[in-house]
Amino acid sequence: MLTVLAAQDFGYVTADQIVKTLTRSLETIGKLKRHEGHRFNWYAIRTNTPLGPRYVSTALSVAVLLQSTFRAQQTPAYRGKSTRVAQHAD
Repeated sequence: MLTVLAAQDFGYVTADQIVKTLTRSLETIGKLKRHEGHRFNWYAIRTNTPLGPRYVSTALSVAVLLQSTFRAQQTPAYRGKSTRVAQHAD
């Protein structure tokens, strides 16, 4: 998600493109299978199913939330979406 910030800094994407891209990403993240509320470390790209060996990482959940919060602070068009970001991070 932080790569989108760099892309905007270099003028490759607009704020609207960022919102669209991050919203789709967070929707996908929200659909990933979890274990006791936490996401697995690795997923198959095409099927979004967990890959073995299945490791669970609480740090990944925190990283998604922190990156999303940072992104919301950096992009005015994304600020109103911060509640939605937090919902996808639980």
